[in-house]
Amino acid sequence: MLEKRKKAKKISENLFLAGCGCNIIYQYLNNVSMFQISWPQYTFEVLIAVVVAGLVMRLCTTEEYRVKWLLLYAVCIGICYIEWKMNGSPDVLYFCIFVIGMQDICADKVIRVYGYLNVTLLGITVVAALSGKIENLIYHRDGQIRIAFGTGYPTIFASQILFLYLCYIYCRRKNLRKPDYFLGLAAAAFVYGFCKARMSAGCLILFVVGLGVIRLYQNRRKQGKTLEKVVRSAGTLSIYAPVICALLVLNSCIFYQSGSSVWSKVDQLFSNRLSLGQEGLRLYGITAWGTNFPQYGNGGTTEAAQNYFYIDSAYLSYLLRYGFFVLLLVTGILMLLNFRAYEKKEYVLLWILVIIAVHGIVEDRMLAIVTNPFLWLVFSRTGTKKEEEMQRSEENRNELEER
Repeated sequence: MLEKRKKAKKISENLFLAGCGCNIIYQYLNNVSMFQISWPQYTFEVLIAVVVAGLVMRLCTTEEYRVKWLLLYAVCIGICYIEWKMNGSPDVLYFCIFVIGMQDICADKVIRVYGYLNVTLLGITVVAALSGKIENLIYHRDGQIRIAFGTGYPTIFASQILFLYLCYIYCRRKNLRKPDYFLGLAAAAFVYGFCKARMSAGCLILFVVGLGVIRLYQNRRKQGKTLEKVVRSAGTLSIYAPVICALLVLNSCIFYQSGSSVWSKVDQLFSNRLSLGQEGLRLYGITAWGTNFPQYGNGGTTEAAQNYFYIDSAYLSYLLRYGFFVLLLVTGILMLLNFRAYEKKEYVLLWILVIIAVHGIVEDRMLAIVTNPFLWLVFSRTGTKKEEEMQRSEENRNELEER
């Protein structure tokens, strides 16, 4: 009986991940790449039904329910269902399904499946663009050339590179070598040199520097009191990184003054994100469930938008489009992940989550299922594959003893 339950659980886990993969492929081809595909009618509805069926199977075959998570399950499902009904956004719906469905799946497995799939998709896209099979958008800004490599915009391509590198480091976090650090610096040089994506390049460099500090701290045999206090303070601050970043964005947009030379320079540095954010707050305000307003950006075509209006910051975008409760849910889950990583001394994962929070100040990729898989890990099993196997063996022995 035990073997049958384990087999059923394994099958449901793989089927759910396969359903997630199908939805990621669909969203990637539609919203990230320049592939022009005529999908059959109701393709989206069918794919959603497949992953929901996988979710139901997961819930029916997973016995490791934790009572303390039941309330959070209910809150997630309630908020995302209301949001989907009111605004029809698939991002929030996917977020709910993926987060709940990843319960008890090994985090390493989730990140590896996502990584292999997206490396394949991005590789196909780049090859297709360079070979002329799909359009390779090339933008010109202030005399600089920015290449999208088959995606809808250069910053989208750069974000994909950043998050894939984060996935790579997460999978190798217990066995990092010098080439892993150089790979991150090379990726930063590449996305800045060819895409002029300052935020993604800066996050890559910051991430590599942070990895070096973490390695230095972990390799020291004796930790002085001063270093220990610094690490503890940095860890505590890291837990609140999403809230700090969200408040920074919101207050910057609220207090922005177009007549101030200092504010104007800051706004120009961030490509008019402050003035556009303030305009978004003025037009749509802060509501419980957001407003499904149209956005006009420069992605998907090299022709400049006539009435450009696009909210790039993830925090402000989610606040205006999805509402206060969704932003609260996203930042809350990020903080929960940060706290758990800090408590388990998973410092590499904690630093990854901080980088994601910082990246969200400027880029809107935090909820995109084709870009960020780390928010799905809130109910998953964290730890290396070896640690997971040891934990499962211990649980099986305890269960047999109880019987």
